Amino acid sequence: MESRFRIQDSGKQCHIYTWKCNSCNALTVHPTDAKKNPDCAEYIPGLCSRERDPVCGTNGITFANECMLCSHNWEYKKDLKIEKNGEC
Repeated sequence: MESRFRIQDSGKQCHIYTWKCNSCNALTVHPTDAKKNPDCAEYIPGLCSRERDPVCGTNGITFANECMLCSHNWEYKKDLKIEKNGEC
């Protein structure tokens, strides 16, 4: 039997845990980071600050901040998510 559930961690970061019960009734847990949707509604296209608060996009590119990732999405009609906070 395998199940999935989410745990909210420190406000914005989510982790997905998968567990599987095997024949010896042991529980195996495999944590993986969930991709986070950027909060693009907070920003105005083309008006990002120069604040350095890097995020790693799901394309493997580091953006200076969340607003810059959103600007990239708007300009190139993409739907990148935040792989992780910080540089890639």
